[in-house]
Amino acid sequence: MKTVKKNFLLSKFRKLELPQFANKVITIAEKYDPESLKLTDTYEILKGLKPQLLFLEDKYRAHPLTKELTSLHEQRLKYAGLISAQMRVHIKADELSLQAHVKIARPEVERSLDYLNKDTHETASERIGQFFHRLDKDESLETAYAALNLAGYMDNLRVANSLFSQVWLERNASIASRPNTMSPPLVKEVNAALRNFFNQINLSQARYVALDYSLLIDELNIAIVSAESKVKLRLTNNKKKADAALENTEGVEPVMALEPTSEMPLSPTHFTALYNGIAAENVALESEGDKIENFNLLDDNRNAAMSTKPLSDISSTEK
Repeated sequence: MKTVKKNFLLSKFRKLELPQFANKVITIAEKYDPESLKLTDTYEILKGLKPQLLFLEDKYRAHPLTKELTSLHEQRLKYAGLISAQMRVHIKADELSLQAHVKIARPEVERSLDYLNKDTHETASERIGQFFHRLDKDESLETAYAALNLAGYMDNLRVANSLFSQVWLERNASIASRPNTMSPPLVKEVNAALRNFFNQINLSQARYVALDYSLLIDELNIAIVSAESKVKLRLTNNKKKADAALENTEGVEPVMALEPTSEMPLSPTHFTALYNGIAAENVALESEGDKIENFNLLDDNRNAAMSTKPLSDISSTEK
């Protein structure tokens, strides 16, 4: 006795493959009059899901605003890093005329701007926002930062943070407007409806021996084998790609970041890397036309540790 193939890779179908397969099964069943074959119950359940199959869409790719957010966040890290670096320079220099200003400005910088790269985008926004809130309320802070030649970096950080917040809200609103299709429950429901329909066919032909189910079963099995072969091919190709990628990584030596030396000081454009935790003994920073070279930026403990963590922590971007 012929039966509908039951053990096939239905759970491996992609969201776009499942509605194609389900619609094909519905079309085939209609040709053989499900009512005359005593298949009405499970067939109607499966057919009733047909309008919802339109919601099984391919997943969204990265949101078009994510790239802009990443760029703006990198700008925030850069300006915050430059402010922190200049503050350390002033601390090391310990100039008598600037000591009072350093004493006022230093706590706020260390509290709100140091190590922003370790925070999420949202946390970084909160810290920067609180920093400017306190700055705007305290005139002595503004005076101190101006005396330390940090006003330009402050303005740039404020603009970058404001733009980041605007784009962040715009992207979140766009993502929230997407229809909520609840794909996992729907996929589970469609899979169950298909399997119940196939099971009823197999049971009904044993119960109603006078009815001929062979043509329906043959056509359904052809559709199942065709769909399953595509899934198997995709899984095989994915495995080959994964194996090839693994082979390419074997035996590759990790790349270490070069530690700056007195013969190779860093320029201001390289500070972003420094702010992300890369140890350095000598750093050259330029501000207001004055060049400070070969200054010990980090203490010996930080020089003992090196990190190559990237600038941004992309969080979510949605995708």
